[in-house]
Amino acid sequence: VVLDPRCTVTALKADRYFPIRPGTDLALCLAMTWVAVRYGLYDETFVETYFEDFDHYRKHIIEKNYTPAWAEAKTGVPSGEIEKLAKDFFAARRPLFYPGRRSVWAE
Repeated sequence: VVLDPRCTVTALKADRYFPIRPGTDLALCLAMTWVAVRYGLYDETFVETYFEDFDHYRKHIIEKNYTPAWAEAKTGVPSGEIEKLAKDFFAARRPLFYPGRRSVWAE
């Protein structure tokens, strides 16, 4: 899966490509988190071991209503695809998020 505003060679080779609106990565992440919390898709043992005050975070995600529909309006990625992406990601044995190389970063 590739989420990139630009249609790159990598995007063309992906099984699924979504031209996400620039600067909306966090909205997508929040919606994926909402799906994970809503459906209990996260690894509870990992959360108990490495996450401090998860109950507060979970409550915040749900109360702010960071749903896939909310994220669709911001990212341009269809809500059904966001939900499927989240479920696939959290079901993967070793999920990987690679933010890419941002050679245009200012120093």
